[in-house]
Amino acid sequence: MRIHFIYFIVIICLASSCSSKQKEVFSPDGRIRLQFALNDSNRMTYQIEVDSIPFVASSCLGFEAENGINLHKEFRIVNIDFATQDETWTQPWGENKTIRNHYNEMAVHLSDAAVTKLILRFRVFDDGVGFRYEYEVAGADSLLITDELTAFNIAQDGTSWSIPANYDTYELLYRTQPVSRIDNANTPMTFKAGNVYASIHEAALTDFPEMTLKNTGGCNFKSELAPWPDGIKVRVNGSVFKSPWRTIQIAPKAVGLINSGLILNLNEPCVLETTDWIRPMKYVGIWWGMHLGVESWVINDRHGATTENAKRYIDFAATNNIEGVMFEGWNAGWENWGGSQDFDYTRPYADFDIKEIVRYAKEKGIEIIGHHETGGNIVNYEKQLDKSYKWYADL
Repeated sequence: MRIHFIYFIVIICLASSCSSKQKEVFSPDGRIRLQFALNDSNRMTYQIEVDSIPFVASSCLGFEAENGINLHKEFRIVNIDFATQDETWTQPWGENKTIRNHYNEMAVHLSDAAVTKLILRFRVFDDGVGFRYEYEVAGADSLLITDELTAFNIAQDGTSWSIPANYDTYELLYRTQPVSRIDNANTPMTFKAGNVYASIHEAALTDFPEMTLKNTGGCNFKSELAPWPDGIKVRVNGSVFKSPWRTIQIAPKAVGLINSGLILNLNEPCVLETTDWIRPMKYVGIWWGMHLGVESWVINDRHGATTENAKRYIDFAATNNIEGVMFEGWNAGWENWGGSQDFDYTRPYADFDIKEIVRYAKEKGIEIIGHHETGGNIVNYEKQLDKSYKWYADL
C-alpha cells in the first residue's frame, strides 16, 4: 500500500511539473508579456499584455487541412525552449544604417497522437511580437491547407487606420474608424488601443499566400489567406513547412511603429553576394490620380499622362530633389483593358510627346520611368521587348 502511494505521489509530481512549466516570455525591457496555453478544449492559444494591461486577449492558433490531417487540435506540449538574441547588423540602405536585433524567444514543441510535430516559435522584442508555425507531418507526401485559424483578439476598442482586404491591390484609400467597425483589412492594419499603438502584419512571406484580416465579432480578427482558384489556401510539397511570421508591432507612440526594426529582423538575411548594382531612388508619378478617378488611363479630357502634366511633375521633382518621374497610361492599349490586353510599348498616345518630355527631363536633371502594363498578356509583351528596349535606349 505504501509503495503504491509513493508511486502515485511521484506521478502527480511529474504531471504537475510538466503542466506548470513556464509558458510565457517577456520582451527584453519587461514591458511586453506573451503567454501560450492549451485551453479547456485543448486548442492552442496565446495572449499578450503590455505594461501588465491585457492587449491581445486569448486567441486561437493553428491551421486546417484536407485528408484528415490535424494541424490545430489535441496537441500536447513536449518541451519548451527559451533563448535570447542581441546583435547588431548593417543594412546596405534604408532609414537606419544599423539595426539592433534583440529579443527573447520561446519555442513550444508540440505533438499529437498522429505524431504531427509542431514548433510554435514566439519572439518578443521591445517593439512587438512575432510568431510562426514550423510543422512536420509524419507520413504525408503533400499538404493541402484550407484555412488558417490564427486570431488577433484585441482586448479593447480603439481607433484604426486600414484599407479593405483585397488580394489584387493595395491601391485603395485608407479608412479611419473604430477597430470594432473594421469588416476586413489588408495588413498592415494599424490601430491605437488605450495608450498603445500597434500594427498587425507579417514577415518572411515566401512561397505562401498573403494574409488579410477578417472581423469575427467586436474587436476580434482572424487570418484570411489568399486562395488558389479551387479554394485551397496553401499547397505544400512534402511533409514539412514553415509559415511566415505573424507580427504585431507595438509602441507607446506612433513614431515607434515607423522606427521599428521588428519586421526587418524577422525577414531572412539578404542572400545576394553584393547589392552594389542596386541604386535606390525616390520618384513621383502619374498614376494615383487614375485610381482616384480624377484622371484616366485612356486619352480623353481627363487623361493623366499628357505632355503638359508630365512637365508639371518633372518641375515638381526637380524643385524637391526627387530623382525620377514615373508615367502610367502613356502608351496605346489602355482602351483594351478588360479585353485583349493588347498594349503597344513604343506607341505613345497622341497627347504624350515622349521626345519633348525626355528632352525636358534631361534639361531638368530628372530620369524618366515608363510603366509597362502587360495585363497578363505575356506573349504580347515578350514579342515587343527587343524593339522596345532599342527604342528606349535611343531615347
